[in-house]
Amino acid sequence: MLLFYHLVIRKCFLVVWVLGFIIFGLDDTIFGVDELGNRAPILIASQAVTMFFTLSGFLITYLLLLEKEKTSSISVKKFYLRRILRIWPLYYFYIILVLVIYGVYHINFDNTQLPFYIFLAANIPLILHVSLPYLAHLWSIGVEEQFYLFWPWFVKFSTNNLLRNSIIFFLLFYIIKVIAWLIHYDILVTFLTVTRFNIMIIGAIGALLYYKKHNIIRKLTTKRVQLFAWSIIGLTIINKFHISSGFVDGEVMGFVIVFIILSQIERKNYIIDLDNKLLNFIGKISFGIYVYHPIVIFLSKNYLCKFSNGGGLLSYIVVYSLIFTITITISCVSYKYLEKPFIRMKDEYQIVKNRA
Repeated sequence: MLLFYHLVIRKCFLVVWVLGFIIFGLDDTIFGVDELGNRAPILIASQAVTMFFTLSGFLITYLLLLEKEKTSSISVKKFYLRRILRIWPLYYFYIILVLVIYGVYHINFDNTQLPFYIFLAANIPLILHVSLPYLAHLWSIGVEEQFYLFWPWFVKFSTNNLLRNSIIFFLLFYIIKVIAWLIHYDILVTFLTVTRFNIMIIGAIGALLYYKKHNIIRKLTTKRVQLFAWSIIGLTIINKFHISSGFVDGEVMGFVIVFIILSQIERKNYIIDLDNKLLNFIGKISFGIYVYHPIVIFLSKNYLCKFSNGGGLLSYIVVYSLIFTITITISCVSYKYLEKPFIRMKDEYQIVKNRA
């Protein structure tokens, strides 16, 4: 039951991210402009990735802990095989699809950046501001895979001190980022801000607390804490949550998501119940929604946006709805015919049964 609720929440925030970028991709001034004419940032799009990283760290760490409890060890080989079978088929298919679109629409691109995407390092072009068109969003997949290059080993060999070591890891990461900022080492600040390993560690700490049935869980699942957590989510949705984007916002959001996930899996004092068939369905195809949405926006802009120009609020709602519907449809087809066969293969390497 824990894995079900956690997976649903994880996918929900991934879809929120996509919705934000569909809106932002069609109209990048949706939240207005500043005095210099620069568009206002869409906070939910950025923070939804933070939410996703937190939830990923929680889920994967909890599964590793259950595996270690069940077998007294962790099969890192099977872990990587599961990741490969779930991530690679759609990931590389999409890259090929985008390259075809480049050719069909005669889109110029810097082919020297392509190896970063092939080798799951799309965060590097993002940091250097040289991302390829319609592939930029793959940076988050790259970050996640880079984190899991070492995290299973970290869990495997941290015997009785995993919680302590995780907290130390989080603090060191944060301290290094602050020092880099103080000495104006901007490229390192950007790298650490984008990479966000500390956010996945927040999720891992939450998983450890839950696994150990720590007493603090009762305090984190009170009605007051849940109201605070959902208030932060609400402020983010309306673009009003901001303290310091590079140093505080992400960390606050990470802990907020841990509070929410603990409430959902404990079934205590939750403000919104995320257990329903619609969210379960969306969760199942959400990887496809995330991956495909940039090219759906690109292909739709040339056609559907002509309808919305000067058409007012109703036409915008129609266009956004159509684009999301198209993305859902493509994702359903992709899940059934591309992803599902590999998911069946992945299940053969599962030690702890789950729906992730």
